[in-house]
Amino acid sequence: MVDFYEYSTPELVRLLGNRFKEYRIRCNLTQKDVSEQSGIGLTTIHKFENGIAGNILLSTFIVLLKVVGQISGLEEFDYYLIKLGNSPYSSAELEMSYYELATMAGINMMPFSSNSYNT
Repeated sequence: MVDFYEYSTPELVRLLGNRFKEYRIRCNLTQKDVSEQSGIGLTTIHKFENGIAGNILLSTFIVLLKVVGQISGLEEFDYYLIKLGNSPYSSAELEMSYYELATMAGINMMPFSSNSYNT
């Protein structure tokens, strides 16, 4: 198994570019075809595939994956995108926490009514 931590970001981008080039060739597409289908400049694609680009936008990479039919490869990332439950810091829960704390401290935190200031 490859230890990706040993690679710098530009090296990882170079690896992705090489792999993308393999997929493009398997799809019998030229760089020009990919450029036309994706709306991404030919120079960007050339630099990406040849390891010249030290960086690439994630959105650009996703578009390129779609063109070569490899967008389903992102399913593996779903494992890392853990679905979290409600945050204890969400506003409704936070308000309830403040209310409970205030009640325990004997402080009245009842919401003001629209007539509160009319005395």
